Amino acid sequence: MKYVIRTYPKQILLFSVLSVILAILNVSNALVLQLMMNVATKKSSLSYSFLVLIVISYIIINAIFYYFQQYNSEYLAKKSISLYRNIIFERISAQRISSFTKKDSGEYISLMTSQMDTLEQNYFTAIFWGSYLLIQFITACIVAFFINPVMALVAIILSIPNMFLPLLFRKVLEKTTI
Repeated sequence: MKYVIRTYPKQILLFSVLSVILAILNVSNALVLQLMMNVATKKSSLSYSFLVLIVISYIIINAIFYYFQQYNSEYLAKKSISLYRNIIFERISAQRISSFTKKDSGEYISLMTSQMDTLEQNYFTAIFWGSYLLIQFITACIVAFFINPVMALVAIILSIPNMFLPLLFRKVLEKTTI
């Protein structure tokens, strides 16, 4: 991953900014729902037509940022795998040709291609998606602490056991995925 960060710092920064904005938009979903409930129960003097415009605008803005964040995430995953593919080709090219006599050269290329696809899906895509989810979790915690610190603390404490469930049942999960 250090090669990716060094080679594509602007794209990583753009990914981070888009992820923070999208996380804020997704967390603000609760605020939009609260606004809708306030209008429905007449706790707000906002007109229904203006509320509809707000909700439509929110949905459109959320969709735009979701698209660009996902596009940038996929772009980074493809660029990352391309970078690693080039690094591996350079290192293979530096080897003596006699070290590749155990198998046909096509088998080595085929093996590397299939491994790169697996690396992209299981490593780079997962890292970028996990990074976004971590940013979203941190954003949700910050917003929750601003709204109600006690409830936020209770929610975080209740969500901690869920984070350890995959670790506790790792053996069972490994058996079912194999």
